[in-house]
Amino acid sequence: MGTICGYVRSVIIWLIFIELCLGANAKTRHFKWEVEYMFWSPDCVENVVMGINGQFPGPTIRAKAGDTIVVELTNKLPTEGVVIHWHGIRQLGTPWADGTASISQCSINPGETFHYRFKVDRAGTYFYHGHLGHAEISRVVWVSNSGRGTRNQ
Repeated sequence: MGTICGYVRSVIIWLIFIELCLGANAKTRHFKWEVEYMFWSPDCVENVVMGINGQFPGPTIRAKAGDTIVVELTNKLPTEGVVIHWHGIRQLGTPWADGTASISQCSINPGETFHYRFKVDRAGTYFYHGHLGHAEISRVVWVSNSGRGTRNQ
């Protein structure tokens, strides 16, 4: 019995060591977003759209698998609430950050700020979009396995 316990203990220590080594390059990527109305011509006809930091569509998030994403979202719309839904990003341990209004998260009302914080655990191309009413804010979340392509825009 002593050798089995010693073997299991060695495997656990080795797995913890590997996790620490792999997670050593993980970063926390911070974004500060303000959602507000703006005039834009996405289809060559000027309209009022929801923008993030004066951009339509919103900013692209670039990250590396294992990184933590923190988005401080302030709703500067005068009359509408907003939430952001993160398509394809698993919310392991952070179900309140999924952005499904009235299911996993309450609306971020005008003048309020909400902090999304979640870990991206696998590489892929994902996207986010508004998930309340007519919120038409959206963009790409790009997560790589390597260190390339991780600059924030």
